[in-house]
Amino acid sequence: MDEKKSTPIYTEVTEPEVSVEGLIDEAMAARDRSVSIYISPDGGISVSVFPWPDEETLRNMRASGLISHNDYRTRLGLSPMKD
Repeated sequence: MDEKKSTPIYTEVTEPEVSVEGLIDEAMAARDRSVSIYISPDGGISVSVFPWPDEETLRNMRASGLISHNDYRTRLGLSPMKD
């Protein structure tokens, strides 16, 4: 089974202004991931990209009836259940 995992994607950024902006633009255009940016006091930058909505958000959506069980499975990259 193919299963999407909620692991960050690490990329070495050589041109921070261009690369970070590109990651944000891609995420906004695709509307299927979130970007977290951390700027440390010593001047370092960490950028993480995660699938969105994440598994916890999908579980909450399913529990509150906003999506069906098959929608939940499909968004996680799993096959829908047959009735």
